[in-house]
Amino acid sequence: MDPIFGLLDAALTLVGVVTSAVLTKRISDRKLTYDAGQFFIDQLQKDVTSLRGEVNSLRRMVRIQDDYIGRLRRGYTGGGDLPPPWPDGLVE
Repeated sequence: MDPIFGLLDAALTLVGVVTSAVLTKRISDRKLTYDAGQFFIDQLQKDVTSLRGEVNSLRRMVRIQDDYIGRLRRGYTGGGDLPPPWPDGLVE
C-alpha cells in the first residue's frame, strides 16, 4: 500500500472520529425541535460539502504525486540524468 494512501486513510478516519464526537456532543446538549433539527441538517450538509472538497483536493494531490513519480521512474529507466521539475500543483 502506498504510504500516501495510508496517510489519507488515517486523516479521513481522524476526521470521522472527530466529527462523530462533535455531533454526539451537539445532540446531547440541546433539545431537538423542528427548527433545531433543520439547523442541524443544514450544518451537516455544510460539513459534508466541506469534507468532499477536502477529499477531492487530496485525491488531486495524490494524482499529481503519482504522475510525478511515474515521470521520475520513466526518466531513470530511460537513462535520463536530471529529474523532471517539481509539479506546480504540489507547491502551495
